[in-house]
Amino acid sequence: MMSAALSTLQLCGFVILEDVFAPAVIKQVHAATSLLIGSSLLASLTTATLRAGRLETVMPFQEPFNTTKVLVQSSVTKLVTSYLGGTPALDLFAMISAPNGTEDQGLHRDTQAPGSVTAHVPLQDLTETFGPMQFASCTHVLDVAVKPKVETEGPFVTATINVGSMVLYDSSVVHRGSANSYGEVRQALMASYTKVDKADLGEGDHLMKILKEGHQTSSLEQAARFREAFPGLMLRAQGLDEQRHACDGHAEL
Repeated sequence: MMSAALSTLQLCGFVILEDVFAPAVIKQVHAATSLLIGSSLLASLTTATLRAGRLETVMPFQEPFNTTKVLVQSSVTKLVTSYLGGTPALDLFAMISAPNGTEDQGLHRDTQAPGSVTAHVPLQDLTETFGPMQFASCTHVLDVAVKPKVETEGPFVTATINVGSMVLYDSSVVHRGSANSYGEVRQALMASYTKVDKADLGEGDHLMKILKEGHQTSSLEQAARFREAFPGLMLRAQGLDEQRHACDGHAEL
């Protein structure tokens, strides 16, 4: 499965991965974000500088957001490692909100060079009218000197996915968030990864650089805490996987 996913990501610049997270985990995260709405903490971590009225909120470093079951899914981590060609570092962990009534975003790339990949994890089931992401296949940047052209009218692949599924995409692939006329705020987690040797807290061509331009100091502090904790979370998840496999082997005996 992961081999096919890697091939799709390499060819198309994005891949839809179904049933990655237990729906109960995502519902727990959604409930936790709902409790934060209207709080001074959330306001201090949110910027309205994204395209077409989207809001970006850096997640606070607290449960359930800073746990392995949310941040580290072993199969996804292995896929990211294979795609980047090295151990990934967490660049940015945030929530993207699309209020009801927001229009299609303009087509764009999150970064302009290779070396970054982003996970998009919706907290609600996404329908055609609930602001799903749309992707222009094969438009990711493999060479900074050659950027694929994009037809503004498409065709596009629309990621209408359910809770527990996600889209993993090269941060340089052309995409947009589509209009939300569903009647609710659409919320999705966004985790961006880069190779460890490129994770320089913002000087490279990845999302942390953009974050510094639009967020308050409190956002930068929370983002840094996630970045620092991520290697340990990966090791902990790896240990749990190894323990689980050992138990499975023992059970078979």
